[in-house]
Amino acid sequence: MKGTESVRGSAAMELRGNRRATPVANSAWDPEATLAPPATTVVVKIGGRACDAPGALRELAAEAVSFSGALLFVHGGGAEVSAWSARLGLSPQFVDGLRVTDPATLEVAVAVLAGLANKRLVATLREAGCDAVGLSALDGGIADVIPHPDAAQLGQVGAVRA
Repeated sequence: MKGTESVRGSAAMELRGNRRATPVANSAWDPEATLAPPATTVVVKIGGRACDAPGALRELAAEAVSFSGALLFVHGGGAEVSAWSARLGLSPQFVDGLRVTDPATLEVAVAVLAGLANKRLVATLREAGCDAVGLSALDGGIADVIPHPDAAQLGQVGAVRA
């Protein structure tokens, strides 16, 4: 990857902007199994604003296709949620910088994040040659969520338990 120093056996990675790379241990690998151990997995959190610049997703995809391990992208899209909310006549509300999510806003957030933003990222990755699939935290029970401690103020939001 551009800006990456290759370190044998590690997941060292440097991404520009507000993109972060975090190695994730593959604790489910069974050394007694006949299959080879899984490749190093790196989780990359991409803020929605990092995807907004012209060509940013294509640049990210070009870097991703050259990475030798597995990548798991976690993306944002709060600005797009706010824009779609406004299009639908909903006024985005925030408390201490956190979105207040009433039932209508939750529908918009799911549609934008699990739909538009996710599929746009997947399409760009696939176009660059990455074998990408898009999922949301609801798919397959990926995340076990409990009500957020401030749910009384913030609405229908949660905190990931596992």
